[in-house]
Amino acid sequence: MNNNLLPASTLVKLLRYRAQNQPDKQAYTFLVDGETDEISLT
Repeated sequence: MNNNLLPASTLVKLLRYRAQNQPDKQAYTFLVDGETDEISLT
């Protein structure tokens, strides 16, 4: 079992946590065809 999981019940709560605690890390990557990176959000 992975003990690093966050207890976020919604995507909004997860993104809020990431913005506050990991502001310099990549938050989301849009994939062109399901595999190729296109645009990333931090």
